[in-house]
Amino acid sequence: MQREETAAPQNRSDRVFWAVKCRGKLRTSGGSSSAGRAPVCGTGCRGFNPRLPPHPYEPAELQKLFASMDEEETVRYKFFLGTACREQEVMYAAWPDIDFARGIYHIRAKPDVGFTPKKHESRDVKMPTELVEMLRKRKKHAPHQRWIFINGGGKLEGHFLEKLKRIALRAKVNCGNCTAPWTAGRYPTRKIEVTCKRHPVCEHHYLHRLRKTCASNWEAKQVPVRTIQFMLEYKSLETTMRYLGITNLDSLTDKIDAAASVAVANDDRWLNRCVGVLEVRCCQECSITARDEGARRMARSLTRWSR
Repeated sequence: MQREETAAPQNRSDRVFWAVKCRGKLRTSGGSSSAGRAPVCGTGCRGFNPRLPPHPYEPAELQKLFASMDEEETVRYKFFLGTACREQEVMYAAWPDIDFARGIYHIRAKPDVGFTPKKHESRDVKMPTELVEMLRKRKKHAPHQRWIFINGGGKLEGHFLEKLKRIALRAKVNCGNCTAPWTAGRYPTRKIEVTCKRHPVCEHHYLHRLRKTCASNWEAKQVPVRTIQFMLEYKSLETTMRYLGITNLDSLTDKIDAAASVAVANDDRWLNRCVGVLEVRCCQECSITARDEGARRMARSLTRWSR
């Protein structure tokens, strides 16, 4: 209880949300009702878990996703991918928050609409040049005077996750194993269970994966870890490290081969050094020449071994 009292309000709301959503709704070994159950992946994945760090997108997967997006969708999810921002930080992004000259997004509280950054702390995030140019072009024909992203009704966009899942389905990058309850028909409606092969319910696609992908890209391009920690808004360096993904293994072939060749070269140099220092003839009149004290000790051990 003490930890709960000292947590930030958004942290408390997150815990309440997941407690209500998951309590009695996940599939258990004893079985439970499928009504209202959270989507379950046949591979054992249950999608985003707030206690576990997400895994970053692979480059090929991102390429397929963005190839299936229109211009509006591209700028939205490029914003997620280029800033590592949380959903509400993108939702409440306003034009005055963008510093086009420096390429920085200022994340600030907006009390008039009830938005407060997590942990009540403002921060700055450096944006890639490509994203800055996309936003500059967008501002010339801004859909709203204040907000960068709005829905078809002119209000703040609040369905980034659902739309990302639809894009993933359209791009054919769903795993095909996730199942979830689905409301079919209109009047009357009925509950059915569907898979992500034909419905946007794949739990492998969620916004925090874009956040981790961005952090992993920063780390891969040698952005200082403390700077990444600041832009991700984490107090703990340990939490920051959990968001830095493993480098794409396919891109490591040259480095792995180079490391292996260095190891072989080091072995060869060690052997050549030993041969150069010691001249050994394994016979009754064993002759060993040593150039330094270390070689003498090795020579003595070789002499004892030859006897």
